[in-house]
Amino acid sequence: KAIDQAQAVPRLYRRTNRETPTEPLGYVSGLTESLESDIHNSCLPESYKTEWCSKVANTVVVRYHGAISEILVSLRKTEDSLAMLKRGRKSAAQQGSTGTANTDEDKIRTQLKLDVTALGTKLEQLGIPQGEDFGNLLTLVSQSKR
Repeated sequence: KAIDQAQAVPRLYRRTNRETPTEPLGYVSGLTESLESDIHNSCLPESYKTEWCSKVANTVVVRYHGAISEILVSLRKTEDSLAMLKRGRKSAAQQGSTGTANTDEDKIRTQLKLDVTALGTKLEQLGIPQGEDFGNLLTLVSQSKR
């Protein structure tokens, strides 16, 4: 359910004039909520808990990677479409700089980076190894640009 909430991130910043994000969103804690309760409430031996939680965390990370990837592809398509429209409308007299203000897409990317970083911190706090899939997710959001 929390992964589905990640899909709403673009709606939070498109055409809203919101400030650039500085905090992860609440859905991130939901990504690890069941892991936290399983770690603390399970009667399984510690080695089984760690292995099981690592597998579950990896599954969450892989699904979250898919959701983030879809968002970033959508952002790229939106930016490409807007760029084509701007090129079509611009004349020589109108070619001014738009300044350094963050676009809605930049704000969405920033929010996603904050959220993924918070997920990594949460996994670390739970003692769950982040693994290669998390590294791929972190790379995806870190390298996402126009």
